[in-house]
Amino acid sequence: CHIKGFTVDEGNTVYDSRNGCNAIIETATNTLLAGCEATVIPHGVTAIASNAFMGVENLAHIDIPAAVTSIGENAFVHCGLREMKLPDGVTELKQYTFQYCGDLSKIELSENLTSIGVAALSHCAFVEIVIPDSVTAIGQYAFDYNEKLERVVIGKGVRVIGDYAFDGCRNLTSVVSHIPADELFEVSSNVFGNVGEDCVLYVPRGAGSVYRNTHGWNVFTTIVEL
Repeated sequence: CHIKGFTVDEGNTVYDSRNGCNAIIETATNTLLAGCEATVIPHGVTAIASNAFMGVENLAHIDIPAAVTSIGENAFVHCGLREMKLPDGVTELKQYTFQYCGDLSKIELSENLTSIGVAALSHCAFVEIVIPDSVTAIGQYAFDYNEKLERVVIGKGVRVIGDYAFDGCRNLTSVVSHIPADELFEVSSNVFGNVGEDCVLYVPRGAGSVYRNTHGWNVFTTIVEL
């Protein structure tokens, strides 16, 4: 997508491009429907629609205002983003949100995030990902084929991890799980598929034996208590 800018006629009562933001906004709902590489998201926007920035390869950076609470499916697929900070109002990362953002080397997730959707952050370029304690569910393929990923921190609130969530993350050297022993759950053996034998799983103190005897977690050759 090589659109350089958007403007909406000032007489339009349904859509606007307020403050020269280079985006199309649905006025009544404050939802950004379409953006481009020159977009500056205005502070009044509360939602980013599905597909809003899909394929904007020259979009290297964009600030998402604190008022935004919803980001739609596929919103930033195949973008040129290099870093991203999600506002704390975003509680759900929907499917394919940042898939194939091959230059995305840093992302900070919302401290109120509760779920990470299918393939939401797959095929990206970050080296580390910290999943907040607020997250309860990680979807299928959520982080698959992040081949630069070296370290994952899994918050203590996670209760579901979908198939192939970390499949193909061949350079992982450490997975830190804060899930307590009495809340640990089985995962498919493909969740950490293709993770090398040198990758170490770090677990809460006293939880080592539970992890070693729980399906999917016991694929790690080395499990170390924190």
